[in-house]
Amino acid sequence: MNIPVAVRWALLACAGLNLFFALRALHRMRRVGPGHRTGPGLDALDHALGTVLIGALAAGDDHPAVVLAALTLLGR
Repeated sequence: MNIPVAVRWALLACAGLNLFFALRALHRMRRVGPGHRTGPGLDALDHALGTVLIGALAAGDDHPAVVLAALTLLGR
């Protein structure tokens, strides 16, 4: 599949934004008490896997196993 360059840059910008949200969720997870870390931790994992998925999609057909693994973990 041939992805246009503009779409790749847009996907990479979305991946960067997703990474920002993952880091923000990690920071929020570190601030709360031990009993309340599950929600922000799952948010951070969700955003991190989304970053991996978007990055693999932007790379093209080179990484179908990464796309499948990220989709499997996100669907769980």
